[in-house]
Amino acid sequence: MTDHEGWQWDADGLQQTLEALGYDVMTRDARRGTGGGSLRARREQASRTHLLAIDAAGRYRASVSRIREERGWSGEVAGAPVRVLREVKGTTTVSGQVESASQIDALLTYLDTLDAGPRDERTDQGQSK
Repeated sequence: MTDHEGWQWDADGLQQTLEALGYDVMTRDARRGTGGGSLRARREQASRTHLLAIDAAGRYRASVSRIREERGWSGEVAGAPVRVLREVKGTTTVSGQVESASQIDALLTYLDTLDAGPRDERTDQGQSK
């Protein structure tokens, strides 16, 4: 995406950026021709899942989830075999509003650095821009 003076909704450009980074993008609510709406995107990589929603005003909400522990076992219920999987996940949510297209690129890079676990707030100061 290219930087603009202020935020300009470009659903097609945003979709291309997200897909190039491996996101599956839902554009059902994008209202391309008339502007407005929102995009939702999802990316799964190994034990991490990224969910991102961003609207035409630049407001976003992103969640990064990571499987912390996974344990599986086999069993039987009423004579039918079952496989049980227990997962413990951690999720970190980031929300705000971007003011330029270049901030989207920085936001996506930042999401890749999150480990979806407890963080010391002192280490995150200054990371917002």
